[in-house]
Amino acid sequence: MDWRPWMDAFLPPLLEALPGRVAFVGIQGSFGRGEAGPESDVDLVVVLDALGAAELAVCRGVLEKMPFADRACGFFCDRAALAAWPAFDALQLRLDTLPVYGSLEELLPPMGKETLDEAVRAAASALYHAACHTALFDAQPEAALPALQKAAFFALRLAHCRRSGQYTAARQALLPKLEPEERALLGKDCTLPALMAWARGEMES
Repeated sequence: MDWRPWMDAFLPPLLEALPGRVAFVGIQGSFGRGEAGPESDVDLVVVLDALGAAELAVCRGVLEKMPFADRACGFFCDRAALAAWPAFDALQLRLDTLPVYGSLEELLPPMGKETLDEAVRAAASALYHAACHTALFDAQPEAALPALQKAAFFALRLAHCRRSGQYTAARQALLPKLEPEERALLGKDCTLPALMAWARGEMES
């Protein structure tokens, strides 16, 4: 599925249902990275002037009329909530979102170099905890590796951005830019201790 015709069908009724109240609409996730498969979700970013029960009901009504409505997901919020969002978390939204309507930049909280450092540490610490928890408590730890490697991919993108100053969204474009031990984290020989060791290193750096 091409996300552009889907978005072309989604945006007009949304703007009509909430006239003058839509600040931003974008696409992120696998479609935003150009890596979507046949069953990928349509990962939306929608920012309104205000978002409460009435607005949620309106958005749900628009989405329910869309083709492949069951594959729609994403991040919906209002201006005030986004402005108050933790900057390290909002950074990922900024880096990953392709704008379709409006500009996201003016809606985000202030960000600086320390924001990227915090984002890397947060992603690495979450990966460390997940790998440790899996090793201790999962009946089949190896079965959890694909999900952990997905989390590692997101953390590696941020770590590479901190190191190089360049953000690379897509997996295949990122792989040749990584160090060999980093690429191994995304390969078939990845282990839980290796994930934990890399994550700890990024947390400490």
